[in-house]
Amino acid sequence: MSRDKLLALRKKALESKARTEAVREDGVAKKARKKAPPRVNELTAKQRGRRVNSTHVEAWFREGIFDLYGKRFVVPQWTVKQKKLAKNLLEIYGEALVNEAVAHFCKTWDSVVGNSNGRLSGSPTINLLWGMRERVFGDIQNKGRKIESRKNSDEFKGDSGAPDVGW
Repeated sequence: MSRDKLLALRKKALESKARTEAVREDGVAKKARKKAPPRVNELTAKQRGRRVNSTHVEAWFREGIFDLYGKRFVVPQWTVKQKKLAKNLLEIYGEALVNEAVAHFCKTWDSVVGNSNGRLSGSPTINLLWGMRERVFGDIQNKGRKIESRKNSDEFKGDSGAPDVGW
């Protein structure tokens, strides 16, 4: 082969290699963008015209946990079951109330663990929010109003303060 043909072949090979590297770098960048956890709040989802879904609830939990423990805390990806629980919460309570409940649940997590008599530990999860949904959503809807329990009320006491005898 002549020298000109060798130089042309080498130039063609280098151009092909450069195109291949550019495609690989683009693919790696796309994968990195896909793996990044979503940080979505309610307003941006509404602005784009999309409905809030379980991915948004996962992002709200992630933000709440990061606020509680810091950015270096490792939060695992949700399973299908956990996403289904988030979807159920959205269907029952609506997106605004769920967003507020997730924030409240994460903020009050330390007091929830403290009041559990050693039965709870770790970080807040959607599974626990689902199990405690009546309490958490009740707290949100009551906005801190003190509800007097039957045990402390004067309903069953007489004028002297002691319970009446008999029924």
